Amino acid sequence: MSSIAHGSQRPNDARIPVPRRTALGILSSLALFGCDRSESVPEERSSTPAPSNVPLRIVFDGGTDDAERIRRAYGAAAEQPIEVSSVDSAKSDQISAIVQQVQLSDVAVVSQALLGRLINDEAIVDINDDVFDEIDSRYGRSFSAIENSSGRFDGLRWGVAVGAKPLAVLSLDPDLELKTWADHAQWAADLNGKTAEPLAEGWAAHSFFNRCALQIDRGWLFDRLTLKPSIDQPRYIDALQGLVDTAKVYASTEMTPGGIYNQIRNGVLQGGIGFVAPPTESLSDDDAAKEVFDISATACPNETETERVWLGPQTRLACVSTGCRQTEASRRFIGWLSGGAPQSGALRQTVAIGVTREPIESQQATGGGNGYDRWVVDQLKTSRVVPGPWIPGGMRYYDVLDQEVRSCLASERTPAQALKNVADAWSQITEKLGRDKQLVAWKKLDV
Repeated sequence: MSSIAHGSQRPNDARIPVPRRTALGILSSLALFGCDRSESVPEERSSTPAPSNVPLRIVFDGGTDDAERIRRAYGAAAEQPIEVSSVDSAKSDQISAIVQQVQLSDVAVVSQALLGRLINDEAIVDINDDVFDEIDSRYGRSFSAIENSSGRFDGLRWGVAVGAKPLAVLSLDPDLELKTWADHAQWAADLNGKTAEPLAEGWAAHSFFNRCALQIDRGWLFDRLTLKPSIDQPRYIDALQGLVDTAKVYASTEMTPGGIYNQIRNGVLQGGIGFVAPPTESLSDDDAAKEVFDISATACPNETETERVWLGPQTRLACVSTGCRQTEASRRFIGWLSGGAPQSGALRQTVAIGVTREPIESQQATGGGNGYDRWVVDQLKTSRVVPGPWIPGGMRYYDVLDQEVRSCLASERTPAQALKNVADAWSQITEKLGRDKQLVAWKKLDV
């Protein structure tokens, strides 16, 4: 039967007790988006209403420069004024404050790592399928990897992806194909230190998860029946040992994906694992003169039986807050940010925003032309996204892993010791947040 909130299917929904606070959120949701999946979008909703003079309140999880770029770009595209406040979910001690800011906003553009927490704290509402259909018709349908994973929880959809940047092998060789991680290690060694992988603070766990997602088919992160961490099992230890061994030949273990791309682009590196990002600073005349390389992007080695892709916490979702005051304006902004903005190239200088949709006919000629962008389109059309620990406390689980992976890179721990520490810390986080609640949340991620 149809759920009370937005028409998504959920078994035995009528028998679930609804707390008063949840009921208020449901009523708010009904006012925002309607409740019947089969209900067509009213004619007047499809037309463009008169712009409001009340600024749309946006919370953006990212740097202040990117937040300002979004404000300026939308100001040029629409008459609706917006206020964009910047937050940083990478700082796990600020998550409670971020949740409060989201509750006071209209739209939150946040890390997917916050999804479980935002749902648990009733800071966002799930989105009616009619809204997704309307965005799809105007800006193009989401790539299948995004459609089937991003923003989904407990059979409902809570956010619209506005960017997805999987890690790729970047090189100067258009015919490069690395089938195994052993092949990658040999290739890195052959480049004599002119290569790297994202291992800076905040990125080491990202690279480790990427490797594991492409090597481990079953037993992903936790036992599904008990939520006992699987992260200290031999398969994960082997993956971390491979990362540590390969890192010994890297030019640096303090680089980000975008930093690696830009160092290949200006000739400092000859290859590496990363993704396209704008330069962090203006290039000098000498560096600009070096930009003669056509950088190719190919998939990281996949040793599993299915096409898979890992998307880290840097992946952004646009969500509607329970405190939203402007339904139509919020929907227009989310549609623009998830489709129109990246397709038109208006926000190509941001790190987090990127193409996640098939362009509609009028946008066919404006898509990205570099090798990475072309590769991403193929990757997101065919792959299955492997989820992270995006339940309540998701960034706490992630941060512990990031710290321990970096301790291995600094030779302070063996991979086995580091992952044993991670498993113990994860169990403590789970107990503190409530094992039964966390187990239910993990199952709702449909792992």
